[in-house]
Amino acid sequence: MWVFEFESEQPTVTIDFKGNHFPKSVILYAVFFYVRYGVSYWDLEDIMAERGVEIDHATLNRWLVKFSPLIAASAQARKKRTAVSWRMEATYIKVRGKWTYLYRAVDRDGQTLDLCCQIQESVHFNLPFCIR
Repeated sequence: MWVFEFESEQPTVTIDFKGNHFPKSVILYAVFFYVRYGVSYWDLEDIMAERGVEIDHATLNRWLVKFSPLIAASAQARKKRTAVSWRMEATYIKVRGKWTYLYRAVDRDGQTLDLCCQIQESVHFNLPFCIR
């Protein structure tokens, strides 16, 4: 089931869809729709039927149990790594006519790690934001 291909130091996970009675696009659409929108299996069965795919809710459950962790692992493998060192930047911007402080956590390569927007400036503005 798991196939790791090492290209340029970053492993990628490919998912094997062999042995399934439905095409890869149908399986991925069903899994994505369930994970993204949090609908029930029966609702997803109706949604797929509206799109011309007759499928049982038990099959949808098996797909989710089988493919969700693989898709998550594949996405995690493609995720760009951040540098160990980072800094906090603050700026003053206007949002909907009100001046607010925009705090941004940036790593050494300039990649934004997190954002926080607050109306009042504070030295200890949001401790959990810094801890992440």
